[in-house]
Formats: sequence, C-alpha cells, structure tokens
Amino acid sequence: MIKAPVLFEKDCIFDDLYEAKMVNDKLDIIKQTVLNFFPDCRIVLFGSRARNPQSSGGDYDFLIIIRQDLDIKRKMYYKAHIRKMLAKEKIAADILIQSTSELEVNKNLPGHIVREAIKEGLML
Repeated sequence: MIKAPVLFEKDCIFDDLYEAKMVNDKLDIIKQTVLNFFPDCRIVLFGSRARNPQSSGGDYDFLIIIRQDLDIKRKMYYKAHIRKMLAKEKIAADILIQSTSELEVNKNLPGHIVREAIKEGLML
C-alpha cells in the first residue's frame, strides 16, 4: 500500500529546517512539473529518496501513473521533457510512466520495478 510521505518539518528527521525545506521544495517542483504534463496522474516517489528522505545524494526515482496507455515513443518523449525541466532546477530524476492497466499487471510480477515502487513508495 502506498503511504503518504511524512514531510518533514514537524517530525524533523533532518538536522535543520533549511534542509527539510529544500527537500520539500524539490518534491513540490517535481509534482508541479509532472502535473503540467499529466494533470490527473498519481506520482509515487520510490528508491533511496523514499527510504531515506534526508539523503542528500542520488537522484529522485518516481513512478507516474496515468489513465491512458502510451506507446514507448510517447513515454520516452514525456520522460525526456520532464527530465529536462527538472534538470533546469538541478533535480536529477529517473522516471517511470505506467498506465493504470500496465500497473495492474506489473505490480504483481516478482522483481518488477513497478512492484517495488508500489511496495516502498510514497505518494506525492
């Protein structure tokens, strides 16, 4: 089950509030950037940033769940444009895009990255 992130100031797992604000700001930028392309999507943060939000290294791994099916070329197009927009904000990202029908299949496949994203991920 995807759980909502505990972000972050009142629970303060960070050494200082400045660091917590920077992480929250980056997550807000990610969310707004993705929503510009897919207004009705769901976004799941997973990987090291979901397991350890105070980690300052590494990229942001996230899964974008959309209603419509897209072919691989269109997924690559959207991922490239989202990644470029985030790079302008100095946010490195690995992006997966899955339709709800793809998600239903892949979330049950042992070892599939989508299964792991759903299992450990945080809904943005």
